[in-house]
Amino acid sequence: MELVIRGRHALSNGNLMADIGIDIVRMPRIEHLLHLTFGNSILALAFLPYEYEVLMPLRASQRVFEIASGFAIKEAVIKASNDELTIADFQKIAVAIEDKRPMSGAKRAIVRGQSFHISVSRLGQSALAIAGL
Repeated sequence: MELVIRGRHALSNGNLMADIGIDIVRMPRIEHLLHLTFGNSILALAFLPYEYEVLMPLRASQRVFEIASGFAIKEAVIKASNDELTIADFQKIAVAIEDKRPMSGAKRAIVRGQSFHISVSRLGQSALAIAGL
């Protein structure tokens, strides 16, 4: 079976498999954001209240990775949405956090009742997320 990637679509034997989105966020960028006086305000705008509650108690080094993971997840979902979502829709994307696990352990994100499969990996000083329908 041959898998061909064309834009945001994966094709197998000519049949559409899924829309996919990939994003990578560098952790030094998040560290810089957190040091700005308005950094927490940006986080409050980007993340839903329950996501924010999970992120804030973490120790600093883990928090940076989890925030980077959250941004990467939401960006990957936007890319997989086939232009139905934009950066303005960050708070419409709910990362399914179960049992207060960190964002990097989440397996799904939900937007308007539609579930996206997600996977997150750490790559050096970056968080990488992949989302697909």
